[in-house]
Amino acid sequence: MRSRPTAVLLGIALLIVLTACGTASAQAPAAGLHAQVGFGFEIVDLQTDHQFPGQRSTFHVSYVYRDGLQGAGFDPSGHAVPADTYPYFQDIRDGMVAYVRSYPDKGDFYEVFLGNLARDVMARYPQLTSLDIRIDVPAFGGVPTARTGSVHMTRTGG
Repeated sequence: MRSRPTAVLLGIALLIVLTACGTASAQAPAAGLHAQVGFGFEIVDLQTDHQFPGQRSTFHVSYVYRDGLQGAGFDPSGHAVPADTYPYFQDIRDGMVAYVRSYPDKGDFYEVFLGNLARDVMARYPQLTSLDIRIDVPAFGGVPTARTGSVHMTRTGG
């Protein structure tokens, strides 16, 4: 068991750390600066069957949150967060995987496919102000050349 002075010092140190963390996260950007907060992830080697049965692709996804977005705070239990907080990237990822797997026209050009995928993500997550998706498509089937495609989508208006 710790002595009382040690426990008091630990409590003061914890209070200082919590105060510093809270102050740092609550501060507005310095005058003349504007912060954009974003996140990104990859979906590696997903079987898409796009253009050829068995085709696999890797998706690189990044997005920027709208201004005024409030953070969800620390939640080690993984509780649901209100709609005006950061969406869980796993939800975005899972939605993208489901969309890709059920995409009706497997023969679409990749540019059309990516545009439709991006529109779906932006429609589901109004918290996002912009979205970038890049796809890496290795040589496969009747196309002996690796390809890439990309889409950048930005929300306009209010």
